[in-house]
Amino acid sequence: MDTRKTILIFLFSSLISVKTQTHAIIGLFPINLDPANEVISLRTALNEYRGKYLPQNTQLDIKLYNNSNKPGLTMKIMLDTFTRPNNFTAIIGPGDEKAIHTVDQYLSTIPGNVLHFVNNPVIHTKKYLHNMAPSVSQIVDVGTFTRDLTLNSKLNEVESICKSGCEKCRKLDCVGNLYNLTSGEYYVVVLLPIHGRGSSSHFRCNCSINVLHSVDLMEAAKFAISTSAKPDLDLIIIDTCMQPIITTEQLIDIDYTNVLGVIGGFYSLTTIPAAEILTRLKIPQISFGAESHILSDQERFPYFQRTIISMRPKAKAVILLCKRMGWKAINIMYNKEPFGVSGRSLIMEYAQIHGICVVNDIGVELKEVQFQTYLNQLRRTSKVKVTLTFFLEESQKKWLKVLNEDLEANEFLIIEVYGIRDDEIQKMLKKHFTSQVIIEANKPFNQEFLEYYENLQQEEIEKNPLAKKFIEKINQCHFDGSFNMAYEKKCEYRLQANSVSTYHDLLIKAIYALINGTRNATNNFADFKQRNPADIVRKIRKTRFNISGKEQRLFDDEGKSQIQLFNLLKVKTIDPLEYEKIAVYESESWQIDDLDKLSQVTSTCSSDDFCTKCPEVKSDPYFLVFVILDSILAFMIIVLIGVFVWKKKSNILAYFGGVCP
Repeated sequence: MDTRKTILIFLFSSLISVKTQTHAIIGLFPINLDPANEVISLRTALNEYRGKYLPQNTQLDIKLYNNSNKPGLTMKIMLDTFTRPNNFTAIIGPGDEKAIHTVDQYLSTIPGNVLHFVNNPVIHTKKYLHNMAPSVSQIVDVGTFTRDLTLNSKLNEVESICKSGCEKCRKLDCVGNLYNLTSGEYYVVVLLPIHGRGSSSHFRCNCSINVLHSVDLMEAAKFAISTSAKPDLDLIIIDTCMQPIITTEQLIDIDYTNVLGVIGGFYSLTTIPAAEILTRLKIPQISFGAESHILSDQERFPYFQRTIISMRPKAKAVILLCKRMGWKAINIMYNKEPFGVSGRSLIMEYAQIHGICVVNDIGVELKEVQFQTYLNQLRRTSKVKVTLTFFLEESQKKWLKVLNEDLEANEFLIIEVYGIRDDEIQKMLKKHFTSQVIIEANKPFNQEFLEYYENLQQEEIEKNPLAKKFIEKINQCHFDGSFNMAYEKKCEYRLQANSVSTYHDLLIKAIYALINGTRNATNNFADFKQRNPADIVRKIRKTRFNISGKEQRLFDDEGKSQIQLFNLLKVKTIDPLEYEKIAVYESESWQIDDLDKLSQVTSTCSSDDFCTKCPEVKSDPYFLVFVILDSILAFMIIVLIGVFVWKKKSNILAYFGGVCP
């Protein structure tokens, strides 16, 4: 008997204790060499299993899928199988580690019990201890768990203590995922940063769910679909994990036959590579959060538009504020990624035009931890009080921590150009929170959505596979049966509108624009199969919204947001966290409500600050790096698209690689 037969017979024998008359089983195998002989071999093994191990009248229903050991294809199989009525009790395989983890991740999001058997002892031993493997021969009852764990003597003598080499807990990493929240004939794909970046690899995510821009925006997308002109659309959410490679890998795996377009991403870091792919596939894309001015290049990205204001008008507004307040010298701190580099290069451009000296120009890696060094550098030119920061969340947390511990009263004025962040980050600057002001693009609240969000009932909340984890983290509580029992307080099935991302209305408008533009360009979807992507983009950009009580276009003819309104906010109180608006920027002019809030700050360069003359404005030191990276990325995308097209034209075991009854 060959190895595959032995493994299958052993694995299936573990199902004898399942007291059902029919066993419905999925088999995931990379059938690459000789499909016919492999299927015959597997069927022979199943017949031996049925005759030798199962009760006489038990039926066995096995569906074999060729997953090619690819996580993306494996996830498609999971979605296709478990979003339909089914009676599957077990999954056998696959053999690849990433594909195994994809199955494991998906099963954790669905109700009911589905056994997952892994036929790879090495992977099992290291990462999948709850799965069965050929080395397992007996299952022993060692205790019970309700609210507390009760063990019998079989485990009492086991010791599990960290004695050396574990000064801090290892950060767990996860794999990015697809989430299917609605169903319909046509699709809208949304890119969201549901989890953060993994610590060990560009292919991994942080397992901890984000408390902002995740479940709240998933629900905003559902709301937009349900209240749109075509509420029967299918909604696919891609978790980008703030990783460009994860984003592009998931986008390449999608069949775009019935896809209207892509909404997102949120960060420029993931939106730019997404735009490279979608441009070549001629798929409309609307971002609601990415600000980098690189995306404004219509020759490079003709199918891209955004509801958020781009970085260029924001950078100009910041420099005009400096000029209005008489700040002749400033500092810049930025992350070395598209958002930060874009902000830095535009500030340099406008500072030179308006005669403002950039004294300290500090680029920071995303994984940098030594922020005290940067504060010390700013202190060398102590009369330059104003510092502009272009940081993503992980850097901003580290920066605020240093400021909170070491910043003197009125030592610097930190202008945060990103905008309002979640309460957890904003409250980190407790010691001298009046030392920070925030440039915030005007983002209206959608009152209808906020009421919908706050009134969601348990049944609807449970349809979102991540909602319970989200509620547990944001409210520091636990649900009955939860794996995370860190908090004593029990959770309620309730989502709070006061914690919703301020980007929710921009996301909703992006989805409305995509649906309305597609409908108008395809005769109410009747001609969708013969659609003209360029015509759809033109219709999207002509979509009108009620903005500030007036019916008007949100996009200009190049897909940029026409609503260029900024607020200058200052933190009023920390607990509760409240802001006060001290200035408004509109029509390229600042209207300052309370000049006293800023007039006490001076920011100049003097001889004792080691800057007797302003340093020459240098070209972006990372420009060449980004040009090279862009060229490499473009080449990779062309190769991936070639593979994508080849896959579509190849009819190998149908779309999922084949289903063998």
